[in-house]
Amino acid sequence: VEPGALLGLPHVGEHPVAGGVAEVAEVGHGAAVPHWHQPILDQGEVGILGLLVKDIGGVPHLLMQAKVEPGNCNGLQLSPTVQATRSNYTRVHRGRAVPYLGYFRDTSRHRVLADVRQSEQGAWFY
Repeated sequence: VEPGALLGLPHVGEHPVAGGVAEVAEVGHGAAVPHWHQPILDQGEVGILGLLVKDIGGVPHLLMQAKVEPGNCNGLQLSPTVQATRSNYTRVHRGRAVPYLGYFRDTSRHRVLADVRQSEQGAWFY
């Protein structure tokens, strides 16, 4: 397998495709892990991860979700106020509406502290 090669099927409509990645770090770059293989989902779309924050008496309060999802260590995980891919919040699969989504889709009445595009590839932050 070539380093960085995605092993899997092409993206099928709105559904992510499972595959795998084999990576080799360049010598001399101080990588914590020199090589690895990992499963990967090729979602092929962006989403919204957002936290609502309110200052109450000089103390920031964050609205979080407590989620139980497959893969969460110890079952329960704190998540952002909104955590949804585009197909989730446009309800492509006829799922439930995403609570608080309006705060992130129409920001004209709210102050945005940060708006950046980031990867969910965890090794980037190791």
